[in-house]
Amino acid sequence: MGQYYKLVNFDKREFVEPWPLDCGAKLMEWSYCRAGMACALMNLIAGSWKGDRVYVVGDYADLEYSDENWFAEYKEMADELGTDNVYGYATENFKDITEEVDAEFHDWKRIYNHRKKQFIDLGKCPVEWVWWDDEAKKPVLSSVAPLGLLLAMGNDRGGGDYRRSNGENFNLVGNWCSSTRYVEVSNDECTPAGYKEFAPDFTENNPLIPYTKAEEMMEKLRKKKMADEK
Repeated sequence: MGQYYKLVNFDKREFVEPWPLDCGAKLMEWSYCRAGMACALMNLIAGSWKGDRVYVVGDYADLEYSDENWFAEYKEMADELGTDNVYGYATENFKDITEEVDAEFHDWKRIYNHRKKQFIDLGKCPVEWVWWDDEAKKPVLSSVAPLGLLLAMGNDRGGGDYRRSNGENFNLVGNWCSSTRYVEVSNDECTPAGYKEFAPDFTENNPLIPYTKAEEMMEKLRKKKMADEK
């Protein structure tokens, strides 16, 4: 069975669900850089959700496996709410702000984790595919959006999850749940002293296609489009 996910702000008691944002609910149906759900997460953490406990909660997440890297944070929520079904509780009791969110792609440059002293350069994510944007009349790059996976709870329990079999760095899914309050989405590309670049390199391609191939792939598509139009 497929596992459904929603964005949950535990501190503000708010959530965002995927369907009104033209996204499927499974993790890898929307974990791409231009998908509405991934954009909403980035924009919220860049704005009103900054500094809050924000998670991507799956409906199969529970307290069964204490070795999960998100277990402590999930247990904290479950204990406070009096249920091990955080997804269901949020759906019934938190405020749905889906219709209010900005789900547009704003081409953010970096994600910082100030607790871990790490930053992700979003321009260096592996290539998933390249496609032609008819409206903009240019090739566009798609890559896995890393933030949703780093904050995910319940991965590898249902269909549509980021899989061990074909996912690079599978063990990093949920890795930032313990430091979600310290995550910042920014266009500031000045690296603070003592910070290190962190490249989760999430991809479903095997082998991984490095970001250095992006320009070559986009130029190839551009030439093909021009040839097709002759």
